[in-house]
Amino acid sequence: MESGETRKGHTIQTDQAKDDLRTDEAKAGGPSTSMNELYDDEPAISDPAQAMRLVDDESRRLRAMFATNGQALYLTWGLVWLAAYLVLGISSLRTTHGPSSAAFIIYSLLLLTGVATSIICGIKAGTGRRGQSKLKEMIYGWSWFLAFLGGMLMCAGLVRHLGLSGEYVATVYNCTAVLIVGILYMVGSVLADFDLPMFLGGVLMLVIGILMPLLSATVGFFIMAVVGGGSFLVLAGVVHACTRGLNRKRARR
Repeated sequence: MESGETRKGHTIQTDQAKDDLRTDEAKAGGPSTSMNELYDDEPAISDPAQAMRLVDDESRRLRAMFATNGQALYLTWGLVWLAAYLVLGISSLRTTHGPSSAAFIIYSLLLLTGVATSIICGIKAGTGRRGQSKLKEMIYGWSWFLAFLGGMLMCAGLVRHLGLSGEYVATVYNCTAVLIVGILYMVGSVLADFDLPMFLGGVLMLVIGILMPLLSATVGFFIMAVVGGGSFLVLAGVVHACTRGLNRKRARR
């Protein structure tokens, strides 16, 4: 009898505890949600093959995004180098004192266009990403602005401190701009999967920057326009062709 009464007492206590829980839920405005229910709301991936497909899809999306941004950078800087240095080269042929002020203004505006495009591409590359990846891409985009701002201010200080004029001023500014672009291209090539065309473009800029002080300003302008600008346009075409080829192969699968 005592054991039966004991079980009956436990049953009454259990029922009372359930009633108390329902009362608390009613006061709170609805049923409480357990941790298991919270996790049940999120879709779980139990199939390893499905998980690998998701990883592959994300990798392809990132590669396509960086290929598009890289192609935009190659095309932009190819046109910038070609137009800007042709303006300086043609202007220097017409005068004996180097390029005119108007030519330098056009050159600066074209250079700013390239910097602005690089910033936009860097920020755009971080769109849809989170955490360190997004921050890394945004910092890379704004690094173009900060690097050119610091580089041009440094050049202005050197010109004033050393009393440079004529072709020397043009050489200092041009070599600095080429050096900045080359370094940033090499840095950008390792932000995602290693981008060999972008890395080679950066190396080419450094080589041209080394050769420019050894040549006359006019010759350097035309070399920069043809070799520098032309090589980036070729890179843009190569990346575009490779991207189209990969897209066609995926479409056939």
